[in-house]
Order: sequence, then C-alpha cells, then structure tokens
Amino acid sequence: MAVTKGHGNPKWTEDEVVLALELYFDLDGQIPSEQDDRVMALSAVLRSFPYHATAARKESFRNAAGVAFKLQNLRQIATGKGLVNTSVTDRRVWEQVASLPRA
Repeated sequence: MAVTKGHGNPKWTEDEVVLALELYFDLDGQIPSEQDDRVMALSAVLRSFPYHATAARKESFRNAAGVAFKLQNLRQIATGKGLVNTSVTDRRVWEQVASLPRA
C-alpha cells in the first residue's frame, strides 16, 4: 500500500467516511489499488466537496492513495485485518451505518 503523505490534511468528516464505507460495501470488502477507477472516482468527488478550506488542503488531500488507505481502515473495523490506525470517526460511522439495510 502506498504511503499517502496525508499528514497535515484535515480529518475526514462523517459524510466522507460514509461515502468510503459505501464503496467498501460495494467492493464486498475487497480493497482495490489506488489505480482502480472506483477509488479514483471517489477521490475526485471528495476533492470537490467544499467541507475543508482550500488553504488547509495539502497536494495529497483525499487522493486515490488516501481513499485506498481509508478502505483499509474500514476493513480493520469490519474484520480485524488491515491497517490498525482507525479513527474515532471511522468507528462511529461504522457503528451507525454498517448495520443498516442496503439496497
């Protein structure tokens, strides 16, 4: 897994984590590479949101590597496998959303 170099970027919002979790479920828990079209598409969406001031964003802000990294965090919560540095927001969103029925 690539290093995201995301240190210093704003923390993920609950809405951003919900979108990443939706992708995680769509992928059935499989973690694609950062070159995957779905990962790159989510990165583009997240980068377009006005949640964070442009001045607070590093070049690596919500890039595809960061999205793939977030999927690894979500897999850790779901399975105990993956990256262990999950955030409070990741765990809170998982608790709130993971048990909801999916269409």
